[in-house]
Amino acid sequence: VGKYNDGFDGGHFISKSKSSYWMLESKNIHPQCKPCNGDGMKFHGKEVEYTMWMIDTYGREFVEHMRDVQRTKTSYKTVDYDEYIAKARAEIKRHEERIGKV
Repeated sequence: VGKYNDGFDGGHFISKSKSSYWMLESKNIHPQCKPCNGDGMKFHGKEVEYTMWMIDTYGREFVEHMRDVQRTKTSYKTVDYDEYIAKARAEIKRHEERIGKV
């Protein structure tokens, strides 16, 4: 267990290289230690555990849907990234206030 933003990345369940469709979806991005995230998305042998966590968290139907549509192409524009960043910053601020970091 680590501290907030202490050696963690935003790990994608379905990697960005395999799916532009899920690249910016929050249900596809979770805190992940740098070694697990940086190992070619192999999660240091934890693929099954991550999949089970996804199923427990979001349901089997949703995880199957993610895999079914992962090859759907999506083109993002600068405004899409700007909106995503603004939402992410607001969520970070909310959590920092919640845990008393601010």
